Amino acid sequence: MALTTGSQGASATPATDFYTNVLAGLLSAKGWTQTVDSPVSAVNAGTTGPVRVWKGPDNDIYCLLELDDTNVRIRMRTSEQYDTALHQVKYPAPGNSGAMTPTVNYAVSESFLTIFQAVGVGQLVGWVSIPTPAAGFSYVTGVRAGGTGQSLVVIGTVSAGVSHWGMLGRLTNVFAEGGGASIVFLASRSSGADDDNSWSGAGARTSREPQSTASVTIAFAFRVAQSWPPSNVAELGGSAANVHKWITKMVASPSVLHGEGAASAFSAIRTHLGVIKDSIVFSIAASTSADQGNTVTVGSTVYTVLGYMNSVSGGTGFLGFAVDGSVF
Repeated sequence: MALTTGSQGASATPATDFYTNVLAGLLSAKGWTQTVDSPVSAVNAGTTGPVRVWKGPDNDIYCLLELDDTNVRIRMRTSEQYDTALHQVKYPAPGNSGAMTPTVNYAVSESFLTIFQAVGVGQLVGWVSIPTPAAGFSYVTGVRAGGTGQSLVVIGTVSAGVSHWGMLGRLTNVFAEGGGASIVFLASRSSGADDDNSWSGAGARTSREPQSTASVTIAFAFRVAQSWPPSNVAELGGSAANVHKWITKMVASPSVLHGEGAASAFSAIRTHLGVIKDSIVFSIAASTSADQGNTVTVGSTVYTVLGYMNSVSGGTGFLGFAVDGSVF
């Protein structure tokens, strides 16, 4: 199996067409099923466009795709649970921009929540925005079935030469401080154009905050980065003045979620949560070097580039993000 790549031509309803012609078939083929109330109307969801709700094969994750033809985009959301009568989510990946206090179960809330949540402090449901330009676009998509305990959905598009992408999935391989195995995550290019509030540069949000029921700055926010980060990695991606200072020490690394802190330097990051399976980050000098659809080969595994992840904490350069296309 492999990622699905292609292009869509001009359309007056680009988000709906992309979903109907590409995404729905991939989800169904991999054992994901739509809930009985899908599509949820914009009125019931509180959103701009209708929301298609898909349940993972292991019944432990929900993928919510808002088809927003008005703003030519698909907004991705995820949660651990979903109520088809209320049309609401429980234990979602949030999108808050400030400190929050996790519940006794390390979650953002113990209640069912309206799908749309306004941007800002206390935002309990987050989203990733994937552009679907009316003039047409290229795309890279993939859906992974359950069975191993981890389901994944990847959607990437290129708009005006910029690689945009989003990923949601289950995070089962957590470190000891992760707390439980129910965690779902939502990740994207760390940019205010791609997620609901730039997520403080973190790049990923999770449904659980590791072993904390106290107020946490940038709670549920995690930086997707290399596995073994030393403090203040200067010039990881290289620069004109200091060419690839650290490149010989890390060409590519498994993608690890590091708990974001008030400061972005790795020395201030509070904890490690887990590994995003079958994905890597790699160092680059400029974000434009991470072109969607390019490949990075590590050993015998070929990884497909989705785009860049974020800037390097404590240094200069960027981290590109790529996935093993063979698992989709």
